[in-house]
Amino acid sequence: MSNHLDPNVRHDFVLVFDVENGNPNGDPDNGNAPRIDPETGHGWVTDGAIKRKVRNFVTETKAGAPGFGIYVGEGVALNSRNRAAAEAIGAKPSKQNSLAVQKRMCQDWWDIRTFGAVLSTGEYPAGQVRGPIQLTMAVSAMPLSSADITITRVAVTNEKELEKLQSDEKGGKDREMGTRNLVPYALFSSRGFFVPGLAKKTGFGADDLAVFWDALERMWYLDRSSSRGVTGCRGVHIFSHDDALGRCHPDKLFQRIRPVLRNGVTFGRSFADYDVTVDPADLPEGISYTCLGL
Repeated sequence: MSNHLDPNVRHDFVLVFDVENGNPNGDPDNGNAPRIDPETGHGWVTDGAIKRKVRNFVTETKAGAPGFGIYVGEGVALNSRNRAAAEAIGAKPSKQNSLAVQKRMCQDWWDIRTFGAVLSTGEYPAGQVRGPIQLTMAVSAMPLSSADITITRVAVTNEKELEKLQSDEKGGKDREMGTRNLVPYALFSSRGFFVPGLAKKTGFGADDLAVFWDALERMWYLDRSSSRGVTGCRGVHIFSHDDALGRCHPDKLFQRIRPVLRNGVTFGRSFADYDVTVDPADLPEGISYTCLGL
């Protein structure tokens, strides 16, 4: 087994990805504009947005596979899934049965045993699960320059506008206007952690870990839209320790992965304008390095 696939040891990793002429993660409280640190101007992509892409990838690639259901999805009441798990094991609503229901839900739902979940609501509460994999907010290598692009649509929305358009007297509008927010280019990095002690509690195994690494590489292929432009993985850098607790502070490892502008480049407008420097030499004893997605 490759070191990065071992669920019994700690892994610290850096996900590097980019976006070209798209909006990587709009802020609904700010007109869906790209999320930007107000002090530094660097862009943000939330950990929740990244996890959503991971969940969508698993939904598509593991559809129907036992144990690879996705708990947090669209168009479903989560409490109904608690109830289904309880009924599957014949458990009555009670605090005493919550751990049994939780165990069954970890078996059935991949994202619960991976990221954890709050299961303490509804008629069949199952406590709270702490998942072994956690991600940080992704931050852009350089400050963002974002743009609002005005777009037009020849079709009108409702019948009243159509009636106005067809009446010379009322003079209806023949275009509807809208805006699209985009970033010309940005390179992002998100840091992540795998804790084997929590994996044992949720039943997260080697197959689950392989699916997760695969998702970080390929989930972008299933997330295409005109608003997101061209996005994709530019590397998953994994530092695997030889024990469950780890050999050093993760920041000492994360500092070895540094996306920087190339000499002479003022504004990065493509991945070719950046160097992602990697320093795997002289790693602390007991740590190995694996790079995926390049």
